[in-house]
Amino acid sequence: MRYSFGRLIQTGMASLLLLPAISVACTCADPGRLSEDKVIDAMCAVDAVFVGKAADLVSTSNQPRLVKIDPIKVFRGDVSKFVIAKTATTCDHWYTPNNNYLIFLNIDSGSNEFSTSICGPTRFTGDIASTQFQLNVVEENISRIDELCGAAESGARQIRIIRQDRNDREEYRVESLRLLKEGIKQSRADYEQVLEDTKSIREEEK
Repeated sequence: MRYSFGRLIQTGMASLLLLPAISVACTCADPGRLSEDKVIDAMCAVDAVFVGKAADLVSTSNQPRLVKIDPIKVFRGDVSKFVIAKTATTCDHWYTPNNNYLIFLNIDSGSNEFSTSICGPTRFTGDIASTQFQLNVVEENISRIDELCGAAESGARQIRIIRQDRNDREEYRVESLRLLKEGIKQSRADYEQVLEDTKSIREEEK
């Protein structure tokens, strides 16, 4: 997995997302099918979850996009001031002004820096229009998040996630094999039909 993280660095009234000078193409491991367990797991793995509105574009067209994001509803973490999100690589989330976003943030250890990426738990960040399921899960479970993030609940949840992913992979394998067999069967039928048509044409020519 190769990716480049962006960082939101606290600077007084705002926070600035800084990126490395050199970025590489971003690819993430297949996260599997979306589920309530995975969203809850993401909530437990990040430091802040909130809904924010992308406001003004701060940067020029020739620079990485700097977008001011105003918190609308904070579910978890200390997000009391607006932040400035900078997006420039394939690993970063891209924000459109006037759109609302469900945002998952990580705070780097020992600092007030934030980081987001389309990989890992912050992959659930996205426009509300496309993240309604995640938002529903957050709203339904945030009141008992401390309990859900406890060792016992986390362990049981990880087992369910592993089992789900394993079952999904098996279902995908079975379905792929079925489609392959059907394709081979159809190809054989098509081939036999071509032979029959060719035979008929030759008989007509005679």
